[in-house]
Amino acid sequence: MYKLSLPTLFIYIGIVCYPLFILSCSKETVIDNLHEEYGQKFQPQYERWDSWNEAYPNADYKGAVQATEEICLKGKSIAIIGGSLSCRNEVRVLKQLIYDHMGQPNIFNYGKGGCGCATSNISFQNLISQCGIHDIYIIWCSTNDYATGVPIGEKDDYTAKDGFNINKRKTQCGGLNYCIQYLKRLNPKALIIGYTSLQFFGSNANRPDGYLENFSADNGQDISFYDYMNIQAEVFEQNNIPYLHQWNLQLFTKETYTTYYLSDGWHLSKAGYFLLGCEHLKFLSRTIKENSHD
Repeated sequence: MYKLSLPTLFIYIGIVCYPLFILSCSKETVIDNLHEEYGQKFQPQYERWDSWNEAYPNADYKGAVQATEEICLKGKSIAIIGGSLSCRNEVRVLKQLIYDHMGQPNIFNYGKGGCGCATSNISFQNLISQCGIHDIYIIWCSTNDYATGVPIGEKDDYTAKDGFNINKRKTQCGGLNYCIQYLKRLNPKALIIGYTSLQFFGSNANRPDGYLENFSADNGQDISFYDYMNIQAEVFEQNNIPYLHQWNLQLFTKETYTTYYLSDGWHLSKAGYFLLGCEHLKFLSRTIKENSHD
């Protein structure tokens, strides 16, 4: 029987196992690259918007572009704080829309997958502590608070009314109030903007609580996801934060969502971000014009 010497055996094992190691690392890299790096500055790429407009005329791309007239954020910076919807690679389409049609502002990612206003381990409250000074801060509420059972709380959690009770930061309302107050102190001249959460559908639309107004899931709080979002809006309102109630856009339905969401029914595809991005352009343009005197 032929016997391998010990050095030869190590070389043989290396030759056999190295491709497996490379495949394993490549797979992990693909997974990691699903999200932009935290704190990363958006790197623009060329997009053929005429092709997007032709493929999805219901996005009202021309109307969105028209809304951006007289808006130029050249030299300004935008920070986007949120969960996975704000930082997955597919969101590049939405950010490219803002970059191309609002004067090429610098856009920074402060989003992280799995985060919400008061999610355990890490939340928006942790993310904003690493925010730089920016001209515009966008707080994009996620589905993670609702999905992980974070108590909704009351709109006055962590405000002057409760003496800024630190324990109230464990609720979604308290966490959101904390983030707003923190950003106001970080840059008093900045424009802070809010987005409510976005509908979710689940696999094969098996999560009706994510897209039906009157459907309440058994999450121990006796509150629907729609109401969860409405209270986010109330928090923005009482803080004088202009906000976009994304549920009210009604961009996605049970009948159409498969075109605009990934197969998990929670995260948007590039097409979904194109539709949503056009609505963001309209809202941002209107809000910036209304606050241009500040």
